[in-house]
Amino acid sequence: RPLAMLDIITPSIFLGIGFGRIGCFLNGCCYGDQTTLPWGVHFPRDSATFGALVEKGLLDPAASCTPALHPTQIYSAFDGFMLATLTAWYFCHRRRNGEVFAIGLFLYPITRFLIEFIRGDEAGLFGTRFTISQWISAAMFLVAIGYIVFLSRRPAIREPICTEPGERIAPSMAQPGAIPH
Repeated sequence: RPLAMLDIITPSIFLGIGFGRIGCFLNGCCYGDQTTLPWGVHFPRDSATFGALVEKGLLDPAASCTPALHPTQIYSAFDGFMLATLTAWYFCHRRRNGEVFAIGLFLYPITRFLIEFIRGDEAGLFGTRFTISQWISAAMFLVAIGYIVFLSRRPAIREPICTEPGERIAPSMAQPGAIPH
């Protein structure tokens, strides 16, 4: 059951995004624009962020650290963990297989699109301010809308996740609110 499988793995995808972005923070990639906020992060001389800013001509190589930057990696990690929590919670409340994935496919491009506005590591494409990640997010959002329309036309039946070979699905197990196997 592919839609049920997508529902099962969706929270894990966002959990992976959360931990992956912590790795980005530790590595110094995927950094944000300058900020005056009190939680702005200064990356040291030997970080990837420092080297990237020097290479772009935005930082003096003699500086001791970067200016305060938005910790967009931490924002993205928090976003990933929140989406993992939301989609895991919704799993038991879904009306039909595929809805958990639909929520993730709908929400992630919105949050990613917004976070990209304060990232400092990517330039705009196609003569716009939008980064490649924002263009991909816009495309993902359109796919999400199409997928939600597709799901809305399916019956509101939450099929069991799996059955034993040859086992027939009992009518009570195919009803909304039934606990899946």
